[in-house]
Amino acid sequence: MTKFFHKASKDVQSPDNMQNIIKEFNLPLGFSEKVKVEINKIPDYIDISERKNRVELTNIIAVTIDGEDAKDFDDAVSIEQLQNGNFKLGVHIADVSYYVLPGTEVNNEAYRRATSVYLVDRVIPMLPEKLSNDLCSLIAGKDKLTITVFMEIDKKGEVLNYEILESVICSKKRLTYTIVAEIIEKENPEAINENHSLVPSLRLMNNLAKILYKKRIEDGSLDFDFPESKVVLDENNKPIKIIKTSRNQAYRMIEEFMLLANEIIAKHLTKFNVPSLYRVHPAPDIKDLQDFFTAIKPYGYKLKIGKEIHPKDLQYILKLAKGKPEEALINTFMLRALKLAVYSPVNVGHFGLSKKFYTHFTSPIRRYPDLLVHRVLRYLIKGELDDTKIYKLRKFLKPAGKDCSEKERIAEDAEDKSVKSKKIEFMADKIEKIYPGVITGVQAYGLFVEIEEFNVEGLIHVKNIKDDYYYFDQSKNILVGRRYKITYAMGDKIQIKVIKVDINKGYLDFVIVKI
Repeated sequence: MTKFFHKASKDVQSPDNMQNIIKEFNLPLGFSEKVKVEINKIPDYIDISERKNRVELTNIIAVTIDGEDAKDFDDAVSIEQLQNGNFKLGVHIADVSYYVLPGTEVNNEAYRRATSVYLVDRVIPMLPEKLSNDLCSLIAGKDKLTITVFMEIDKKGEVLNYEILESVICSKKRLTYTIVAEIIEKENPEAINENHSLVPSLRLMNNLAKILYKKRIEDGSLDFDFPESKVVLDENNKPIKIIKTSRNQAYRMIEEFMLLANEIIAKHLTKFNVPSLYRVHPAPDIKDLQDFFTAIKPYGYKLKIGKEIHPKDLQYILKLAKGKPEEALINTFMLRALKLAVYSPVNVGHFGLSKKFYTHFTSPIRRYPDLLVHRVLRYLIKGELDDTKIYKLRKFLKPAGKDCSEKERIAEDAEDKSVKSKKIEFMADKIEKIYPGVITGVQAYGLFVEIEEFNVEGLIHVKNIKDDYYYFDQSKNILVGRRYKITYAMGDKIQIKVIKVDINKGYLDFVIVKI
């Protein structure tokens, strides 16, 4: 459907779009009195009897590594090089399941929410702040209850053995991706000096992460690397700049450790044949693949496959496109061909990661499926998984997987819309300005174009392309001028001028500028 826009004056007052988004997606505001009463009854200290039943790991060098803006810390990591040369990696995850028990109001509300929602200017948490930012958060210098996975990993990235424990840890320091990258990538003397006692561990972690990444890619895992951006707000929540971000080596390091821990937990659950939720990603449908092959053919990419598709087949295309002008476009086409990952009690594997076993275990503060997995693990560790619990779990897990998957999609849509809303607001005073852009979509009614500097998308309506009459060639997914045969296709670089902004509806209107 064609969208029409109204010109926004430069002194326009933006609406409270975050409140509109909260209403649109029916996101929760605050917690009920019943939840607050339960939360207030939870002690602020670790019970001595509980501590005696856990493995004391407060002396190991464990650290949290997160983004600068993180408020809750689900995971800490530790590492040791064994005498045989292998790595002993420790992934320590906040034991939310100890505090959030089945049948409680806190649990029921966490299930209703299913996930924390990260809007551009606020977080709508799954759990109340006392849990998410305090009791369950692995704050540096404070003893915390955790579920620990120790893995012995050889120099080829193979996990030789593992151990899962109820534990108590004390994070030695709260590190950020930026600080760690300064140490392991840039060898920054100041960052090294400030964290000198942790540097050997961080370098060892980096070495292991590179081994794990190499093995994962060799196994066929798809690694998309889309450009990302962040909207910077002032104290009044007004957007003042948009900065490009990237996954540095520190981010990738933690990503590898969390992926491996999730895989090991999934294998463990399967080994004991206990009911649980898996993070599954079915193989793509043949029709979607055919559409993908048709879309990439004009760019010189061809792929022949047999009766079944393997992630390595698609990985081959990603490798060919790496570093080329059409890389982001090929990645987008491929992503559209893939199915969505979901939560299910039936393990069908994870196509995108090329793993037979995968679950979500590492973020129980912000994802309910992770909390469920923790609960099942603790039943196993304690020997409490009796027939009654198994029956209740089996009855609950199928609808839970469906509900959590749906809530995840809602959260993602709300988050995306909140970022887009602030980006549109940022563009309100950019009318008549000219920017380089790239065509990201072609329709009969016009071209979608992204301003690469800001990662902001707008529309060039076909009626505003004045040099010819353009028609849509659906077979090639291009706009073609009838008289001069000029074509516009996805991935083409063009110059655009911003002519209209609609902050309320969240749209931009561009025209092509000939240079």
